[in-house]
Amino acid sequence: MNNHKKADVKTASSILYRRMRSSIFYAIIPLGLFLPAGSASAAGNPGAVSAVDESEDTIDSIQNEAQSVTDRKNNEAALQSTQKDLQQTELDITSTQSSLADNSVNITQGQADLTAIQKNLQTAVQQEDTAYDNFLKAYAKALSAVDEATALQTELIRYQAEYEAAVSYENHINSISSVSSNNTTAIAGRAEEGNGSVPSEIEAKLKEYNYDENYLDTINKQLYGGQSQADSGSTVQDESEENDAVQEQAAADAASRTAQAESELENAQGRMDELQDIIAASDDAKTDWDDAQKDVAELTKDESEQNEYLAALLQDQHELTGYLTEYIENRKNLADDIFSIKELLNPYQNYSSLQTSAKFYTWHDGTGHKGKQYINRTDYSAAIGKFEFGLSGGTFRSNNESSNNGSAGGLLDTDLHMGIRNFSEINQVTYNMDINIPTGKNNLRSTTAMSTDLVPYDRFGDGWQITPSIRVKHKVNDINYILYGGGINFKGSYNYNNTSINPGTEFTGNIGWLHAAEGEQFLSQMFFNKSARSQDGDLSYRDGSSIEWRNTYNKQLTKNYNWPSYVWLAYSAKPDYYDDTTASGSQTRIFYGTGIEKKLSAKEKLRLMFHGMHSIGSDYDPVTQLAFSGRDRYSLKLSYNKILNDKNSYSVSLEDFYMKDSGNSTQSYKGINLMFSYNRNF
Repeated sequence: MNNHKKADVKTASSILYRRMRSSIFYAIIPLGLFLPAGSASAAGNPGAVSAVDESEDTIDSIQNEAQSVTDRKNNEAALQSTQKDLQQTELDITSTQSSLADNSVNITQGQADLTAIQKNLQTAVQQEDTAYDNFLKAYAKALSAVDEATALQTELIRYQAEYEAAVSYENHINSISSVSSNNTTAIAGRAEEGNGSVPSEIEAKLKEYNYDENYLDTINKQLYGGQSQADSGSTVQDESEENDAVQEQAAADAASRTAQAESELENAQGRMDELQDIIAASDDAKTDWDDAQKDVAELTKDESEQNEYLAALLQDQHELTGYLTEYIENRKNLADDIFSIKELLNPYQNYSSLQTSAKFYTWHDGTGHKGKQYINRTDYSAAIGKFEFGLSGGTFRSNNESSNNGSAGGLLDTDLHMGIRNFSEINQVTYNMDINIPTGKNNLRSTTAMSTDLVPYDRFGDGWQITPSIRVKHKVNDINYILYGGGINFKGSYNYNNTSINPGTEFTGNIGWLHAAEGEQFLSQMFFNKSARSQDGDLSYRDGSSIEWRNTYNKQLTKNYNWPSYVWLAYSAKPDYYDDTTASGSQTRIFYGTGIEKKLSAKEKLRLMFHGMHSIGSDYDPVTQLAFSGRDRYSLKLSYNKILNDKNSYSVSLEDFYMKDSGNSTQSYKGINLMFSYNRNF
């Protein structure tokens, strides 16, 4: 019998790896990390409203960067594991194909063996039928042979006794004849002594073999001529010749009788041998039938075992085919996984996302002045290969109910971003071109201007602006990076309140360090800004240079709690007025905040932040003509973020603030800001 053992093969382990966030850090986050605040105070420092929003965006950015680092490590480990799994799967496929080939050979051989067994079994069944018929015939003959042999056994005993008696008698007759011919006188003398009778031992011997009296008398008559034994003694001598003839006749009769007895005995023994042969032939036929039955039983067992063996081979073939199908499917899945992981590890991520936001700001002071502003923005960003693209625009509605009442509504300026990415393992360089399209220029009115410490926009448009820039992210190790970059902002002229404004070109630069460990993140950056000469109607001036030092920190306290905090320092030098008629000074601002963040689930979190600002020095904007000498601002902001699925998320936040002027004014302000944003990744 063939013995087959199926191959011991294993399925490829399932692949587990974490997909990176749909918003790619390399393409999106640096826009927030590299660029200073978009809305600034009059002296060039960031406004409090934008600083609050940007600080929390920066916290999100460093958290996402840490998550990206972790995801990148996990994906690299997953890539190695998946490649090993693919190699093992290839070996499993080869092994299974080999096992299938061997199993197919075994099946073919097993089927051939089964055919041979079935053929032998068919022959054995026919032989068993023949042996059974022969046994029945032989058994029938043996039954009558046994009966005949039983009867013949008794006859054989009798034939044997008669034969032995005849032989003994013949020997005795022969001995008498010999003695009589040599010594007649001695015989006669013994006859006289015995009164003419046959010796007693002879008579006893004859009686022993059942020779009856008549037969003995006949013998005596032949010996003595019909005379009695008493008379024979007197005539022995005279009749010697006659006695010799009688003796010869007796010897002949004895020999004949012996021959007849021997013949009958031999015939009976021959028949008994024939009967025994018939009985033995029955036993042989029974043995042949038993052997045939054993052959049939053994071949039937072989057929059953061969069928079981073939069934096992076919089951193995089915299982191996299933394994092979599974391995081939696993190979495809693993190859797809490797491709996906490599795509995730590829710094040139292709992406596209759309974000829309609705923000409502309201404030009032102690004198009855109040204002509100509603901003609705839509931002689209995308990247394909080395190229990235962004488009941002929106609408607004603003109402200033103060000493200079005014309201406006319409389009905001549109921002167009284009970039070329050049990434390597160590350096990720992006060359940018940002263009401000003045779609909001028709909404420039001085009566609507409000401080950027109260609302995000003090005016709703600028002229054309073209800003080429470069940003670099240099990898020190897996969790530490150096960030640096710079750019030139070429600003075009525009009209504000029927006055021609020609802002000067602005030069920017930045450098920073990012630490993005899994449980702790820290970002420290410095921004530099220097402006060229500007013209506001007849007023010629140059904004003072500014510098910002931003430090943002996040610490994972427990699995579900984070502690975010920040301290930002901003300094702007005194503007330089060429006519020396406008008084203004330098300004220093300190932005700070701390809070607690609770992870509610894998897809939602809640953050409560305290934000503060302390401003020192004078502030005057010659365009909007807004001025103050110093102020403090405090706020509490509660934010809720929810990830709906891999492509959709939203956030809601509510801020309550208090602000108080110092120096030339002691005015205080209160307000509530409500914000909602929705993000869709494609």
